Amino acid sequence: MDPRTPPLAIGQERVAVWHVLSEMYLDTEHDDHALGWMARELARSPYSVAELREIDLWEVAPVLWLNWYAVAGAWSGFDPDWLEAACRRRVERRSLGRRLAAFFGWRWFVQRANAEYWARLTPMIVALRGLER
Repeated sequence: MDPRTPPLAIGQERVAVWHVLSEMYLDTEHDDHALGWMARELARSPYSVAELREIDLWEVAPVLWLNWYAVAGAWSGFDPDWLEAACRRRVERRSLGRRLAAFFGWRWFVQRANAEYWARLTPMIVALRGLER
């Protein structure tokens, strides 16, 4: 981590978001019911949709995207303790070099692979938040 960059506070809200976003990386298709649950949980978070997408891209995806290629990838969920520790390491190791490597490596693939999920989740999150306010 760049010593000039203050550490990012990782609260329970962010950890909850990691767990919800991890569902996108399971070796399974998500129906409307599952996506509705994800949207409700993400709408409860304090993060904007843009921030949620950034959390997905820089904190969750680097940890989980290879599950899509595993012969017998996880399909029922990831170990919560492992997921939290791995995502925390990603937050603590943010750097320009890693961001550049991600940009030229897996970033494009992950954004494209999750595009359908985000296209369906975004209006749901916006609608849920609009009703709550």
